[in-house]
Amino acid sequence: MNVAFSPQLIVPKEIFVHDLDLCVLLGNALDNALKSISNCKEERFLHLILHCHENKLFMELKNSCETAVAFENDLPISLKQGHGYGSKSIHYIAEKYHGLCSFELTENVFITKVILHN
Repeated sequence: MNVAFSPQLIVPKEIFVHDLDLCVLLGNALDNALKSISNCKEERFLHLILHCHENKLFMELKNSCETAVAFENDLPISLKQGHGYGSKSIHYIAEKYHGLCSFELTENVFITKVILHN
């Protein structure tokens, strides 16, 4: 898809987040980002920051987004039948680890942020 990808990953070998939860978090965030990027005609980029600090896991994902995004209760929603579970799964993981997640669209950039606590 010709995507400029810039990851910044600083995560120890052992972290408090269960492997499956980390896969759900990253898998859904990246899947949503790539679907958004695939609709872009202009610049296509994906910036991922993931790091642990003092028993917290921080994730920020920024991707190009040229289409409107519908939100409901601060979560992006899909209007396609059978879709729309990615952001709900991210929100569930954030709640499970007593953390926060946020989603925002500004000037053709979609931003997903997540903080998980140990």
